[in-house]
Amino acid sequence: PFSLSDKVVQNGYSAILSWRFSDRTSGSVSVGQSTADHTDVNRKDTNSNIRVGITRQLQPRLRGSVQYRWLHRDSNQSGLDVTENAIIGTLSLTF
Repeated sequence: PFSLSDKVVQNGYSAILSWRFSDRTSGSVSVGQSTADHTDVNRKDTNSNIRVGITRQLQPRLRGSVQYRWLHRDSNQSGLDVTENAIIGTLSLTF
């Protein structure tokens, strides 16, 4: 944010809920929102996000996870709004 403006006021919140379904499966949900007010260039952005994921131990050293991510930026300046929907899959092998 500082490449755009020298004066930025930010505030926000986030929350996460994690739970274990079984010995090998867990999940989580997180939400958050932050506001960045660039006071010297008259720009205010509100960034929101939601994530939902599940992780499973597939083998003793192999873990797989899938996550859905939604991100949104709402700006008071024209053309700067952004929305992202993503599905992320990960396989992790420990050595």
